[in-house]
This record gives sequence, C-alpha cells and structure tokens, in this order.
Amino acid sequence: MDKRIHIVPVGYDSYSRVVEPLLDPRADKIYFIRHEKGAIRNHNKFFKTITKEIEKTGIPYDDQIEIDIWDLFQCVEIFRKIIEKETVKQNHVFINVSTGTKVTAMAGILACMMWNQTPYYVKLTNPTKKRIVARKIAVDEAEKLPTFDIKKPDYKTMKVLERIVSFKDEMVRKWQLTDYLVDEGIIKPVNRKKTFSVNAKLAQLQVILYPMEKYWKFIETEHRGSRSQVKITEKGKQALQIFGIPKD
Repeated sequence: MDKRIHIVPVGYDSYSRVVEPLLDPRADKIYFIRHEKGAIRNHNKFFKTITKEIEKTGIPYDDQIEIDIWDLFQCVEIFRKIIEKETVKQNHVFINVSTGTKVTAMAGILACMMWNQTPYYVKLTNPTKKRIVARKIAVDEAEKLPTFDIKKPDYKTMKVLERIVSFKDEMVRKWQLTDYLVDEGIIKPVNRKKTFSVNAKLAQLQVILYPMEKYWKFIETEHRGSRSQVKITEKGKQALQIFGIPKD
C-alpha cells in the first residue's frame, strides 16, 4: 500500500513543528503519542489546537496512545508495535524526533535504526528560548536524519527469553528449555537418520545460550549440583519489552 505513516510524540512543542511536516508531503495517517493524563499542565488544551487543525485536512489520526514519554523502554516498545503493524501493510513510518521529549527523540531514532524506518527533525527558522505553545511560527523543511543498522537479537534468542519469563521466579531448567525449543522446531536433529540424543539437544541449546549470557547479558546460568538453571536478567527483560518476538 506504501502509505506515509507519521508517529508524532506531543509534549510542549511548537505548533508548527508538529503540524507542518504532516501537510507537505501529506501524511496518510498519524499516531499521536501523548503523555499520561494530567502529567503535563495545559497539555489537553494545546493538543486540541493541534487536532483541530489536522481535522481540517481530513488526515486520519489516532490520539489514544498514552505512555510515559520520559520512559525510554516504553517509548521504543510502542514505536516498535506501530512499525510492525504498519510495515505488514507495506507502509513506511516516519517519526518526528523534534517534538515530545529528548527521550522520545532518542527512542524514535533507535526504533528507526532497528526497524529501518525514517526519523526526521524540524528546525525552527528563528529559534527562541521562550516556550512556544499553540502558536504558528516559521519552520524549515523537515530534515530526514541518517540511520545505521543496529544488531538486534534473533528469533531464537527472543523465544528463549519469552519462555523463561513464563516460569515461576523467571528461572527454568535447561532440559525444560530444550523440550520447548524442540517443540518449536528451533532445536532439531542434524541427521534425521540418527537418534536425536539428549546430549545433542543440549549442545544445540548451549549454542543459543552462550552469546545470550556472554555478550548480550540477557541471562545468567546457575549450577546446583548436576542441575543447571537459566535465569533472565533485568537487561533480558528490557530486551523482551523493546524487541518483542520477531517473526521467524
């Protein structure tokens, strides 16, 4: 479908910085990202001014997304979910990183790098130190920012994290992980003519777990006698929140 989808975090921003990039070239749909109700004084009044102008254009918009716009992980997570929803339809997502907070700006750039979308920044023609609320001012053309590839955890890694958090105490024995990954078709025999032994399964599991523990720091392994248990770390939980479960 190749539509232009805009994600626009809204805090106390210049009216023009929010609205102008949506009009030329015209956006096909807008997702406004708002802070939780009551957290920013007079925010609703300012937001109504913006949406009133957008309604004149007939561009459809979603104004129901409310998150903590100072929480990096929450911001990246919601950007990812929107990007996944729209790219399935072959649409392209643009994120305004000149509005909202510094945190939404960082999250927007990270999300665009990880999921190959486009961040843009709107410069004010005559910058001022004064707070500008719901007032039209001159802005330059929105500038698309360069992005670079960021290595993301693969499908196997995220499935392991998902499985671990489903257990009590967010800890799981290795044989339980192995059985799960066999059922998911992630661990499978190299030679179907030979018996798929327990040791062969554990060897494949270790190939998956090693970088997760040594490089990503997503898990920790605890040894209790002859038993090994795998526990998710705080960093692993954050990865699960940000990346979700990618498609195989």
